[in-house]
Amino acid sequence: MMRQFRIRTIINYRLIATMLVVAALLVFVVPMYMSKSAQMSTGGYPYADARHCRPNEKDCKYENDPWGFFKRQCTSFVAWKMRTANGVDFFNGMKGGWFGNANNWGPNAERIGYIVNKTPAVGSIAWWINSNGGHVAWVSRVDVTGVYVEEYNDDFNGNYRTGPIRSEPNGYIHIKDLSDSGTSGVYLNGANGILAINRNGASGTTEMHIIDGTNVKRFVAQVPTALHRTTDDNWDFDVADYNRDGVLDLYAIKRNGSNNRTEIHIVDGANPGRFLAQFSTALHTTDANWDFAVADYNRDGTPDIYAINRRDTGSNSTAIHIINGANPHQFIQQSATGLNATNENWDFSLADYNRDGNLDVYAINRQDTGSNSTAVHVLNGNNLNQFLLQTGTVLHKTDANWAFK
Repeated sequence: MMRQFRIRTIINYRLIATMLVVAALLVFVVPMYMSKSAQMSTGGYPYADARHCRPNEKDCKYENDPWGFFKRQCTSFVAWKMRTANGVDFFNGMKGGWFGNANNWGPNAERIGYIVNKTPAVGSIAWWINSNGGHVAWVSRVDVTGVYVEEYNDDFNGNYRTGPIRSEPNGYIHIKDLSDSGTSGVYLNGANGILAINRNGASGTTEMHIIDGTNVKRFVAQVPTALHRTTDDNWDFDVADYNRDGVLDLYAIKRNGSNNRTEIHIVDGANPGRFLAQFSTALHTTDANWDFAVADYNRDGTPDIYAINRRDTGSNSTAIHIINGANPHQFIQQSATGLNATNENWDFSLADYNRDGNLDVYAINRQDTGSNSTAVHVLNGNNLNQFLLQTGTVLHKTDANWAFK
C-alpha cells in the first residue's frame, strides 16, 4: 500500500508539473498571438492602450504623447503616421506654428508654408472642421473608387479605422506626400477620366476632349483652348495642377520657342479659353529627341518640368534635366542616367515605383529585341544610375502609334 501510495503521489506531482509547464507556455504564447492581432486592429499605433476620455466625461485626464497631442486622438495618430510613414519630424509646434485641435490644422499648415487644397494624395492629411474640435485622418489610397484613410477616434471611442472617407473634407494638407507627383486632381467639370488632345481641332485650336472615367462611352467635355493648332512635332503635352485649384491644367511644351529656348504654355484646366502662364525656360531649343513630363520634384507645391534627352552626346546616355517650375530659368538637377542613349522607340513617364516618396523614371522600350516585347526599365529617382526594374512585359512590340503614361 505504501508503495502504491508513493507511486500515485509521484504521478500526481508529474501531472501538476505538466500543468504548470502548459500554463507557463500559455502565458507567453497567448500574448504573442494577441499582439499580432492587436496590431491589425490598431494600425500599429503605439498608444492604442492609453486611457481614453469620452466626450464630457468628468475627472478623466488625457495622456500626452511625445509630439504635443493627446494619446488616442486623431491628431496624435496622424502625427505618429506622418513621422513613421512620411518621414517627417512632425510635432505640434513645428516651424513655429501650433496645430492644436484638428479644426486649426488647415489654417496653421498654411501659415507655416504648406499647401492646403481640395486635391487628395497618398500621405496627405484629410482635414474636417466641426463643432467637436474637428477631425484629421491620414490618406492611404487615392483611386477612381475614391479616397481611403487611416484614422483614430472618428467614433469618439478612441478606436482605429481604415476605409473610405465618410464625408467630404474641408481640405487636404500636403506636408510631404508619398506618391503625389503634382499631377493629382480632376479635369474640367470635376471629371476623373482620360484626356485626349486634338492638335488640329475643328475650332482652329488645340482641343481638349475629356472621356468620363466612370463611363468611357461618353465625353465629359469637348472644348477648344487658348492654344492655336499644334500640328507639328514641335510640341509635347502633359498635365499638372499649376494654380493649385484642384483641376489639372494643360502644359504645352514648345521645343523650338523664341529666343532659342524651350517654352512652356499653361492652359487653365478650369477655363481652357485662357492661359495661366507662358514663359521661356533655362533649356535651349530642343527637338523630337527630347521627351517631357511634369511633376513636383522639389515638393514646393509648383510642378517642375522634366526634360529627357534620349541621346546626350556628353555622357553617351539618356540624360535628365529638371527645370524649376517656380523659377523656370533655373535647373534643379541635370544628370546623366544609367540608361544608354535611346531613340524615338523609347517613351518616358514618372511614378513612385519603390514607394520611398520620390518619383522614379519609367523608360519604356517599344522595340525590345531581348524579350521580343515592350520592355520597362525603372530608374531610381534617388540615384539615376541605378535600375529598380528591367523587364519585358506582356505587351508585344509597339511603335510610335503607342504612347505611355
